[in-house]
Amino acid sequence: MHPPPRPWYAQGGGGGLQRGMTLLELLVVLGVLGILLALVARSDWVAAFRLRAALSEARQVAALARTEAVRRESPTLLVVQNGRLGVYVDANGNGQWDAGEATLRELNPQGISFGGGPWRFNGLGQPAGTGDLTLSVGSRQARLCLRAGGAVEEVRGACN
Repeated sequence: MHPPPRPWYAQGGGGGLQRGMTLLELLVVLGVLGILLALVARSDWVAAFRLRAALSEARQVAALARTEAVRRESPTLLVVQNGRLGVYVDANGNGQWDAGEATLRELNPQGISFGGGPWRFNGLGQPAGTGDLTLSVGSRQARLCLRAGGAVEEVRGACN
């Protein structure tokens, strides 16, 4: 009596091609793919996190500019200067930062670029107009708008 035939996946052979993958090979391939996807997703997640953190700090810096204008009863400026976002006392009232004017705070997070401004607050904390401030990390971008009443708001698209 002959033993029953073995299925194709259990047949050995000398040098023939095997069909399919073992469970272990499949798990290794899935593990490698998972690691690669995690690395790609992580880099995007880190950029988004850094942008969120910079937005929060920029809001705090804008609030400081407004608060200091009221406290000092003197105009203050929020200015993008040399890659930094800074709050300065506008001692001569010309609406621009000049060398020698007091620096209240500078914000320069690594990898963040700023655009827009300047924002000017008078001695009552009221803005001298409206404006926008753009923050960028790689391809990600966010925008803060200064409203006529002095509120700072994050918007998608242009300030209007």
